[in-house]
Amino acid sequence: MKSRVKWVIQKTLAGAKTLNDLTSAVAKSGAACELIDVMPFSVELNYESSDNLKPVIYGSTTFMLLAYKHEYLSAGVFFDDRKFLMSEYIKHWGLKVLNNDAIVIKAGELNNLEYDNNHLFFVRSNEDTKALSGELIKFQDLKIMVNGVLNESPYLTDDTELLLSSPKTIDKEWRNIIVQGKVISSFRYGMYGELNFDGNDVPNDMMPFVEDLREVFTPHDIFVMDVCYCNGEYQVIECNCFNGSGFYSGDLLKVVCAVNEYICQLGDIMEYV
Repeated sequence: MKSRVKWVIQKTLAGAKTLNDLTSAVAKSGAACELIDVMPFSVELNYESSDNLKPVIYGSTTFMLLAYKHEYLSAGVFFDDRKFLMSEYIKHWGLKVLNNDAIVIKAGELNNLEYDNNHLFFVRSNEDTKALSGELIKFQDLKIMVNGVLNESPYLTDDTELLLSSPKTIDKEWRNIIVQGKVISSFRYGMYGELNFDGNDVPNDMMPFVEDLREVFTPHDIFVMDVCYCNGEYQVIECNCFNGSGFYSGDLLKVVCAVNEYICQLGDIMEYV
């Protein structure tokens, strides 16, 4: 069986192993594979398909956002900018979200807040665009950092929404890749604030937590849910667009096959040979 799905993959993934593992899994799945260059901070994607295969894209946030607006590649981007928001997760899942105590404010209004300069925040962008990656920072340093790059970055403008919450101490972190309501692969990627990968350390009692949440709300048919263990309970850290999320020690072939099957169900695009 030959799939009519084509994975369009950015060449400059983080490390040769990631690229090799993904392209190998795609080949084993029977899908086609095409590697392309994507320049950092590009504002336009010059890409034309030479076939009628159904695309799935994988690469950087820049690639994902450009492909999201591309006439052909958009079919292979599993994203909804109205749903992949931290504020949406808190709205639907409440206290089950790690940073449920957060406030959301536009970057241009940050100077209006009244906090002690040494007040410590965890800050990140509200959107899944990595306009501002998550970090712990003092309020004074946050204002200096944001004001220094505001409107100079295509991702950080006056209207960019920032999420500010209290610092948390996390024991372990897991990534769950979900396709059509099913958890396809889960793996640990963090311990006590450090990257630490293990495909076997997946607690059985975490699965009901994930399954209950996706019954309440899902940002897309295909997405990634990061879960942590903190203060004796499981909580959602965030959800991410699949197209740019790291696979780490997950079952990559199983994931690729599940995504291919989903794409094929969207239309009669399987060719049997």
